[in-house]
Amino acid sequence: MVSLYDNMYVNRNQDTVCRFLEKYLGLELHGYQYDDIGDFEKFVQKKIESGIPVGIVTDTSKCYWNPLYQKQSIRHCSLIVGYDEENYFLKEPYFSEETYRISKDCFDRNLVWSVLDLFYQKLEQFDLLSMLKEGFEYVNCNDTKYESMLRYSRDLCALIEIDLRNELIRDDIRYIPSLRSIKNLGSERKGLLALFREYSECVTEEIISLLLECVEKWQICLTRLMRVYLTRKTDRLASVSVLFSEIAVIEKQIYEEMMSYIASNHCEE
Repeated sequence: MVSLYDNMYVNRNQDTVCRFLEKYLGLELHGYQYDDIGDFEKFVQKKIESGIPVGIVTDTSKCYWNPLYQKQSIRHCSLIVGYDEENYFLKEPYFSEETYRISKDCFDRNLVWSVLDLFYQKLEQFDLLSMLKEGFEYVNCNDTKYESMLRYSRDLCALIEIDLRNELIRDDIRYIPSLRSIKNLGSERKGLLALFREYSECVTEEIISLLLECVEKWQICLTRLMRVYLTRKTDRLASVSVLFSEIAVIEKQIYEEMMSYIASNHCEE
């Protein structure tokens, strides 16, 4: 059976993401299996001492520091940002801004699926509009995405009913992949809004206003769906379905306005 999470449009092409990280942030990323690293502790110490965190991809069922994880075995990313004699210091930004102190003894091949080796090189100044053009083309908010969102809104009630059969959500709604997806989508829009506000000379007020409205609607959508899962009452799903449709229209409009603005203000090299 297909859940709402399975139908959520989250565009993820890791090769493209890594290329953008290197091109626009100066971050070069290489992934290795745990055993390929050799001495994991020495590897972490070397990276931290050079001022660079270590990314790890973990099995959530082995993450004892968060009981929520232990009932699901899924892939999850964390950052090791420091260490002492007995512990690594982890950042888990999805749940909290706090730093976790985790015993080094936990970090073996059972917990760590792979290790992300990061390199940073300070970039020269680049053209912001070129970055935005590539970014928006990657996200590809065209008619395909628009129609996909409308389809989700039409199928929402049936998809939620499937999710509600999942026994895990009776313990904690944070187990629900659909809510995590919506939270992440909303957070990504917040990040884009922050970027646009910082470089407001590169976008129009209309685009910023549309994006602000979009961010607000994603938050309302998340709040309403949380109520549905908590109460297990689906009678208010019609309003959430309408929200999905409205978000689809706004995101299509943002894409079109942004690409039009870039085309009229940017000369290709």
